[in-house]
Amino acid sequence: MNNPIIKEFLIESFENLSSISDELTSYEKNPADKELINSIFRKVHTLKGSAGFLGFQKLQEVTHKAESLLDLLREGQRKLSSEMIDVLLASFDLCSEMLKGIEKTQKEPHLEVSIIVQKLNDLISIKELKAPDELNLTRKDKIKEEMFIERALETQKKSEIKQVEIKQSVAKVSQDMDTDNKTSNTQHNSISDHDDHAGLKNSGTTDSVVRVNVQLLDKIMNVVGELVLNRNQILQYANTLDSSELNRLSQQLNVITSELQADIMTTRMQPVGSVLSKFERIVRDLARSQGKKIKLDLIGKDTELDKTLLEAIRDPLTHLIRNSVDHGVETPEIRKAKGKSEEGKITIRSFHEGGQVSIEIKDDGNGIDTQKVLNKAIQKGIVSQDQSRTMSQKQIQNIIFMPGFSTADQVTNISGRGVGMDVVKSNIEKIGGSVDISSEFGHGTTFKLKIPLTLAIVPALVIKDQSENFCIPQMSLVELVRVDSNSSQKIERLYDSEFFRLRGNLIPIFRLSEVLKLSKNEKTIEEESINIVVLNAEGRIYGLIVDQILDTEEIVVKPLSNELKALTFFAGATIMGDGKVSLILDALGFYNFADKGNGQKIEKINEELDASKLSNDGEMQEILLVELGDHRTYGIPLALVNRLEEFNGKNIEWSGDQAIIKYGKLPMPLIPIEPGLKLKGDSIIEQVHKNQDVLIPCVVVKIRGHLYGIMVSSIKDISIVEGSIFTDSIDREGLLGTIFIQDHSITLLDIHSILKSQPIYKSIAESKHKKIGRVLLVDDSPLVRRLQGDLLLEKGMM
Repeated sequence: MNNPIIKEFLIESFENLSSISDELTSYEKNPADKELINSIFRKVHTLKGSAGFLGFQKLQEVTHKAESLLDLLREGQRKLSSEMIDVLLASFDLCSEMLKGIEKTQKEPHLEVSIIVQKLNDLISIKELKAPDELNLTRKDKIKEEMFIERALETQKKSEIKQVEIKQSVAKVSQDMDTDNKTSNTQHNSISDHDDHAGLKNSGTTDSVVRVNVQLLDKIMNVVGELVLNRNQILQYANTLDSSELNRLSQQLNVITSELQADIMTTRMQPVGSVLSKFERIVRDLARSQGKKIKLDLIGKDTELDKTLLEAIRDPLTHLIRNSVDHGVETPEIRKAKGKSEEGKITIRSFHEGGQVSIEIKDDGNGIDTQKVLNKAIQKGIVSQDQSRTMSQKQIQNIIFMPGFSTADQVTNISGRGVGMDVVKSNIEKIGGSVDISSEFGHGTTFKLKIPLTLAIVPALVIKDQSENFCIPQMSLVELVRVDSNSSQKIERLYDSEFFRLRGNLIPIFRLSEVLKLSKNEKTIEEESINIVVLNAEGRIYGLIVDQILDTEEIVVKPLSNELKALTFFAGATIMGDGKVSLILDALGFYNFADKGNGQKIEKINEELDASKLSNDGEMQEILLVELGDHRTYGIPLALVNRLEEFNGKNIEWSGDQAIIKYGKLPMPLIPIEPGLKLKGDSIIEQVHKNQDVLIPCVVVKIRGHLYGIMVSSIKDISIVEGSIFTDSIDREGLLGTIFIQDHSITLLDIHSILKSQPIYKSIAESKHKKIGRVLLVDDSPLVRRLQGDLLLEKGMM
């Protein structure tokens, strides 16, 4: 663009029009806000004056009429109506189209403005408006059909305004604007004193702000990235030399670079409100076109995000908002029939969480009918009948993110084509974010987006495998696990694939060197120690076996060359402190590349494990391992455990011979095991008598609706084992049987029998439960008989 005045005019005008639309929708909700209508009026007045000075007559005509209507509103001579807001919004949409034409050719485009001007004149003259169906002003495509009949650009004299004339023109612009203002407002010769003060205040704010081209900011960010890389190299080099002066200078460089990095990041950060505020208009227009009443609440508009990411989430957020209006919130009649308020509510909340920005879009509408979703998915062939039987509610809800899926019964201009939700997911994932959905049928849906603060410089974990360094962004990191040779945890090989049990959950394991073919050396699962990096790829948890886990540091993400872009398991590259290039692993891309059907294998394995629980040949048991006073390890079925606690001996009180402790608002009996089982060594209760400062580990169990604290010497581990419980070796009451864990025999405690021998248990059971009948319980598993029997006893069965 050659003309600097037109360029400055366009920058200012686009900015004003953007805020005018946002402020108009806010003003519709709060007509008593005088400052808001004054602010809108001032912006329109500025746009009109600048258009008149530069010779854009049609733009001046539309803004002049809009300004006159706004002036009547702010003086209280017209009552605000939704139709009035429709006309004003359509007017400024037309102004935006004219500005876009000016931006392309530096000439005013030939657009039809008479229709909008007439509508504005009708409102100014208090003439009766046509019916909304005739206006069709809430539908952008209809507006364009009426107004943009001719697209030919009118010929205009080509004249360049020289830079030297700018200063001479300033006075004339001001004079013209003032004169124009007096002409258009015969009843009001000047803006109120309040507006003058606000104008002066805004002028001071404007003088303190400098507009900077985004491309220049990107270039500065790249330079700072290079500086960060050099800083890392110098710090690493300084650590290898015994030079106090070099260390001092390197640390000083570190501080300066960190401050510069923080400052340049701040310049790129913008409040998410600049995007969220646009949805006021979208929700308003869509709700009116569908005959719905919807209130939009925006929370956390000051939360800041990198400008690049802010632009990237604009379209995904638009899809989600439109989806909430169209599929989520019901019509007033349906809401009233359901006992809800006629006005629906959509809330957009943004906040910082775990080093990321989270954005929640929540509506109080109909929610997701998972049965309908599942039926549609089966009908479209997305899900098979067999798969549908084992899918959880969460898995069914996530079907809406699949390409081509839609529950709409008919295609509309808003939805129904199966395009949108999959785009939302893919676009958010491209910038390193994630999308989560939770919904309750009949009550509403919440979408949660997690967005990284920036893509340029990110914290990462540095790992090493076969002499090669790799970086893993911390946003994908779940935890680090080290499996030693003497640990009860082992890597399991099933169906020619490796798996690891992480707190009871079976996760697939991949060896980085094997997947990337870094080495041909075969490794077995009997290694002395193994480092596992547990990653989260869109809810898919898996482990990555690496040789070494080095450190965490900030890395500068560099795009891959064209030759490597096809490798989806790499997200980019960075330069390390030693000057070497390290590749950045993409958690999702790596999983998709390395999985090779492991996801289905896990489902099959879990199905078999579930079936094994019901088989007669053996059981899958989760066992809590504890140590008692005889220094031996015993097992307690985890199904019985309510909580694990640790109590101070000073807090233990006595009721006769019964030890009790205040647990919540109720007294809880503490049960020592050693006396009843006649075990060797001191019981835990005797240790309390000797030293009241001792800390007592307790396993809190809930039997027949009442809590008991089982006192133990220590709580060791949780183990998952498959096998039968052997009862032949039991020599006393209180022991359930023996089970093998890692080739060691572990005696299982019969908590029910132990408690039954306690006087406190008998008094509680008799006072709380009445016998109402008898039932025959048959099962070959002693553990199942105990658990099921207890439930039946709690219901009063014998």
